[in-house]
Amino acid sequence: MHTNYRSYTRILALALSLLLITSVLTACPTETIRPSFTSSGITRDTIFSVENRGLGAVMVWVTHSDREGYCFRDTELVNQVRTLIREHNGEVLIEFRDAGVLDSLNPCVGTEGESQYKVYLGESITAVPAR
Repeated sequence: MHTNYRSYTRILALALSLLLITSVLTACPTETIRPSFTSSGITRDTIFSVENRGLGAVMVWVTHSDREGYCFRDTELVNQVRTLIREHNGEVLIEFRDAGVLDSLNPCVGTEGESQYKVYLGESITAVPAR
């Protein structure tokens, strides 16, 4: 009976360990997982200015809003933004989302609490003709 008790304890300890490891791995955030409570949207406007931020990120400011900025960090999108500010005379469609907990290391998000504007994270930017 003493050996059965040890086997039972080992199996129970193993099961609890696996459950704990599974719980921790499930809770760990990844870059592709986004909370469902973050809002997103699309805006159509003209680019007013582009401001360089740390770690290669840029903030895009649009003409008709002084309360929102759109942060782009992806290298391909940053290059596209820089090309659009120099060469495109029309409007742009910016697909954006709210910054979430997973974005706390983003250089644009860190200044959000200190200012009068809202920082959105740019997901895509597309040139469109002016209306």
